[in-house]
Amino acid sequence: MRFAYFWSGPLRLVEALLPVMKQRGWGRVVWVTSVAAQAYMPGMAISTSLRSGLHGLVRTLSAEYAPFGITINALAPGYHGTARLKELQVDSSVLNSVPAGRLGTTAEFGETAAFLASPDAGYITGQVITADGGWSHGLTNS
Repeated sequence: MRFAYFWSGPLRLVEALLPVMKQRGWGRVVWVTSVAAQAYMPGMAISTSLRSGLHGLVRTLSAEYAPFGITINALAPGYHGTARLKELQVDSSVLNSVPAGRLGTTAEFGETAAFLASPDAGYITGQVITADGGWSHGLTNS
């Protein structure tokens, strides 16, 4: 039943927050999804499927709520230096497939999320911002 929890969390959150944001005439929703929803990553079938659905929700809700000053976007990280990466047992060989030649940092990810949540990002809505050092382009460093 963890699939139901995955879906109920984001839906319950927007159900509670969007009316308040609409009343205020301003709001930001930034969902963290995954580059796995856009490009194949081994062993990520469930994540890919569920997060792809969130991308559809971003596109739909963003169109419906943009007139109220509310932006809704997703941030899709690729390989970043996190505990989750260690948990997935991803080794340094993955760097050969990242054009940037390195893992993303948590600070870079946080700064991107903070920008999307800021007033400066008021004209960006309905987007999935991919932060993966170019990995999803299918390029290599070799």
